[in-house]
Amino acid sequence: MDFDENGVLQGFKGDVIHTFNKNKGALKNTDHFENIKERTNIILLGDTMGDVSMADGVLHIENILKIGYLNDKVEESRDLYMNGYDVVLEQDETMNFVNTLLQLITEKN
Repeated sequence: MDFDENGVLQGFKGDVIHTFNKNKGALKNTDHFENIKERTNIILLGDTMGDVSMADGVLHIENILKIGYLNDKVEESRDLYMNGYDVVLEQDETMNFVNTLLQLITEKN
């Protein structure tokens, strides 16, 4: 972000990641991308059906786990989310499931 001398936001520096570009292209020209470009495992977290495709185009994927947060219109959206995500968390805005999963994964390594 770019602030003036009074601390007022004037604009954004670099590429902004937003709802419509949350995919591997948003990170492509960053130092972070250089650190992760050869990784083969992805845990994708999303709260819209558009997020299901965030990893599309990522090279070298061997394993991907898609976790969807369904917090709105649960009854109407459940089937759609169940078809798009591997795990669907309903009315759960915490990271408890993900943190437990990561603990289990790292304990085994």
